[in-house]
Amino acid sequence: MRHIANSLLLRGLFPLFLSLDHRFPFYDNVFDLVHATSGLDVGGRPEKLNFLMFDVDCILMASGLVTVQP
Repeated sequence: MRHIANSLLLRGLFPLFLSLDHRFPFYDNVFDLVHATSGLDVGGRPEKLNFLMFDVDCILMASGLVTVQP
């Protein structure tokens, strides 16, 4: 596991904490990996999750990867 954490750090990963009420402050097609953690509570409003997936799709490169940790 430590090897994976070190390789992620070498890729230039950084944490970003945003609420689901905000758009991502990045240009399109700039990331090759998006990792989401347990903060995906939509509070009974599933349209927020739709907006999140739209933003993730915009910032990911064509061959990008999305991982979701429950």
